[in-house]
Amino acid sequence: MTPSPFTPSFFTLTFTNFPLSYNLKLIYLSIAYMVAHVSLNFAYNAHLGMISVLSKSVKDRLYLSTRNVQFGMASTILYSLAVIPLLTYSSRLNPTWGYFSTVGMLSVLQVFGYWNLFYQTKNYEKYDSSKNLDSSSKISLWEMISQVMGNKQLLFLISADTMTNVSLFSLFTFAIYYFKSVISG
Repeated sequence: MTPSPFTPSFFTLTFTNFPLSYNLKLIYLSIAYMVAHVSLNFAYNAHLGMISVLSKSVKDRLYLSTRNVQFGMASTILYSLAVIPLLTYSSRLNPTWGYFSTVGMLSVLQVFGYWNLFYQTKNYEKYDSSKNLDSSSKISLWEMISQVMGNKQLLFLISADTMTNVSLFSLFTFAIYYFKSVISG
């Protein structure tokens, strides 16, 4: 599975300022944002699913998961070091064009990164349609919910991850103020 070209297209469209009325712009940006994130989630979940396919033991899965987190943190640091100067430089003449071009470049890099990962793991494990899952191994929705609710550590991780994401989106909202009012002058 490869990430869709819709991902960079719709992420870039979320930073496009079309001459629309306020309500139409709100609808347009909401749809573009949702489509972009749904298409990104397909690629990201396939990326995370590769860990169990590439590893054959618990030790290998732990190693790959740890490396995934380490490289994720390293990329976050590089992103934070590079994106502000890039936005500042590209927004000199026109802030809208600066946001558009920066997001366009970053989203294309993201897609090429996923394509590289999926190319390297191509044909690693082929799908076998003759394999039938045993119906006794299927789990019901109620069993899934009860297992999650009974696992305090998992509930703690879900709560912490939810609070992290809410905090990040709140900070991103403040970033709009920063770029619009502080940098633009």
